[in-house]
Amino acid sequence: MKRALFVIGLALFIQCYTVAFSISINVTAPGTLSTLLSASQKTTLTDLTVTGSIDARDVKCMRDEMPLLATLDLSTANIMAYTGTAGTYYSSTKSIIYPANQMPANSFLMSGTNAGKATLKSLKFPDSLTSIGVQVCYSCTGLTGTLVIPASVTSIGSLAFYNCSGLSKIIVDCATPPSIQFSTFMNVNKSTCILNVPLDARLTYKSANYWNEFAAIIEPFSVLVSCSAGGEIIVNTNTVVKDNSVIPVNSGSSLTFTFSSNTNYRLAGLTYDGVNVASKVVNNQYTTPAVSKNAVVLATFALKQYNLLIKNSEGGSTKLICDYGATPTFDLNPSEGKKIEAVFFNDQNVTASLIDGVFTVPPITDNSTLKVVYSTLTGMRSESTVDIKIYTGQSEIIVDDSCIGDIVRVYTMLGKEIKEIKSNGERIIIPLAKGALYIVKVANKTAKVVL
Repeated sequence: MKRALFVIGLALFIQCYTVAFSISINVTAPGTLSTLLSASQKTTLTDLTVTGSIDARDVKCMRDEMPLLATLDLSTANIMAYTGTAGTYYSSTKSIIYPANQMPANSFLMSGTNAGKATLKSLKFPDSLTSIGVQVCYSCTGLTGTLVIPASVTSIGSLAFYNCSGLSKIIVDCATPPSIQFSTFMNVNKSTCILNVPLDARLTYKSANYWNEFAAIIEPFSVLVSCSAGGEIIVNTNTVVKDNSVIPVNSGSSLTFTFSSNTNYRLAGLTYDGVNVASKVVNNQYTTPAVSKNAVVLATFALKQYNLLIKNSEGGSTKLICDYGATPTFDLNPSEGKKIEAVFFNDQNVTASLIDGVFTVPPITDNSTLKVVYSTLTGMRSESTVDIKIYTGQSEIIVDDSCIGDIVRVYTMLGKEIKEIKSNGERIIIPLAKGALYIVKVANKTAKVVL
């Protein structure tokens, strides 16, 4: 029984000890990666991300000292120059020069063999890379899926990806095709492996030596982004898009747009490929469908809008939609027999702000209410059934055809009486200041006149 328990415990110990794991490590001194990892870490490591500065000695450590390494991310690392015998090249006696920003020759070609590092399945090159040396991934048959060549690469050496038969897609971010050799991609299935190139670069690759051997050379679709003033658009959370920018996107991929409105502005409209998609904006973001053709995104920003509710004491109300900062003007006209008693804007009495019955609202910065209170004119008598005529002269109001005893009253637009004249049956001439509105009441006649 004790022996059985011992065997089980030993098995569990071995399993725990050899379990694969991942690590991210920063190398500050080139050539020291091997000293930064313990022996057990090296033998169990499967996923490795390296940042900082490395050279050919560190790459050799990844190749020869990490037997389970499957996923390697060097995208933010920098490759420094190294000269010596401890790099990736076979010789242990001959000093080799390894240039800076070049993936070292024989990076993953196992020492003394014609076999690549069989465990390596995924590799991200440094973004700062300018060249890829000879036989870098020679016969790395475990590399599968997609291989990305950074935009800064200008040359790729011979046999660099010889017999990497598991590659199904190669993305080359270089607008100008890097120089390659006839053997660079030898034994990669060029009839099925897709070559993705930058926007507008397809024809260039189709005419470039050895690149033109790939049957499927595909450039991404483009999404044209047009936006009005009043805000900005960020694509995929990291790039600010200018008006009339062309965004490349691979077939079947999507783009996520984030809309950031300027102060007091809002996203007023959004269309994708001519279809209104404003209702699909969630938390100021919109994600396109899988892109299968060139398309256009049109975003419109506009000033925020608020409601101005207009009430009057005679009943009813009107809602006016105003842009932020708008200052609409109202000509307040009392109905016959009425006068303006008071005007309130957002419950503040603004009657004194009326000029001849005209009121201009202060700049709208929120939902607001304008209330007009009317009251009935008093002291008016109907003493005549004659069709009285009321009109203006140069600087006077003229009343004709009133009857003896009729009372002619003149009011301002606020309802304040300023003249009262008793008719003797003759024409009545009332001198008044020009440039104002008046209400004239006589018998059964009411008129609003302007001098």
